Amino acid sequence: MSIEDDQDLLGLKRIGALIGQTLQEVVALARPGMTTQDLDAFVADRLKPLGVRSTPGHTYGFPGFACVCVNDEAVHGVPGGRHLKDGDLVTVDLEADLDGYVADAARTFVVARANRRDQQLRASTRAACYEAIARARSGVQTRDLG
Repeated sequence: MSIEDDQDLLGLKRIGALIGQTLQEVVALARPGMTTQDLDAFVADRLKPLGVRSTPGHTYGFPGFACVCVNDEAVHGVPGGRHLKDGDLVTVDLEADLDGYVADAARTFVVARANRRDQQLRASTRAACYEAIARARSGVQTRDLG
């Protein structure tokens, strides 16, 4: 889609804000013992009453509202009965539309707390990411950023 007027921009901002807020709420909600289906149900219960639709659900028949992956699972995981454990790395990927405007975002977070080694790994990874972002510019090869 192309943004042709202020209405288009407002529509994109609205769905983007709803997705962003919902993902923040999922991160705050996730606890050991919950299932990936519990997280998905929260997302659906939060967004459906607002008229928001799961884009993968209505486009491809995806069985969940959001994609939920744990630890080393591949992207676009189907929510189900897997129980979250302390220290699990969870990614919730949410693509949704409202009034014809689509937004897609994901959050990756650790359930409860992680051990010191995991915390150091995340901090180092975050620092490397921001260093690469700072060096990214036209003409720089992605392999050089890596």
